[in-house]
Amino acid sequence: MQIYEWNARLSAALLHDLGHLEVGLRNAYDCALLSHPAVAGDDWIKPDVAVFLLPQHLTTDEHGVAQDKNATPRNAIKQARKYAKFSEGNGVHRGKVIAEFMFGFWSYLTDSLHEKTLWVPALHKAYAPGTDRAKIHAALDDLRDVRNRLAHNESTYDRHPENLRRSIVFVARSLSEPLRGHIVAHSTVTEVLSSAP
Repeated sequence: MQIYEWNARLSAALLHDLGHLEVGLRNAYDCALLSHPAVAGDDWIKPDVAVFLLPQHLTTDEHGVAQDKNATPRNAIKQARKYAKFSEGNGVHRGKVIAEFMFGFWSYLTDSLHEKTLWVPALHKAYAPGTDRAKIHAALDDLRDVRNRLAHNESTYDRHPENLRRSIVFVARSLSEPLRGHIVAHSTVTEVLSSAP
């Protein structure tokens, strides 16, 4: 029971830090995507604009069935608008749409599939100059997986939590030094780790 309680505290501490990172990430990505040349002064959360940012990209799975790899994120935009009850001119702030996207949506945008279409023209602006897209994507992908496991109350202590903390700090620092500073200043992960039973 002591390990169980400690694991619960550790999971909560990591989710706290991930929460701050996710808010910083989504706000930075939103600003960067608004600057994308294909958006051209419009809004990337409009489904017709999203078609230009996330065009059809067909691949075949192991059974030879064609799949559009960008269908899921395009659908996520429609669903986020729906859940936020957002439409142009109805008084709902577009920030409610941005908050509806799951962490996986944001991490998918740094996939190698989007290097030329999203990273080069826009998303790299969310990060410090010279940031390596592949390293950011690997960190975000790991954090997405961990976030899902934490939300399902799975064990944390056996997943190298000190490395998870480093990944959070790495992405935060790459996005914004003030974001990194805020997360580090308010994090209790190190303290909880040191109180292991």
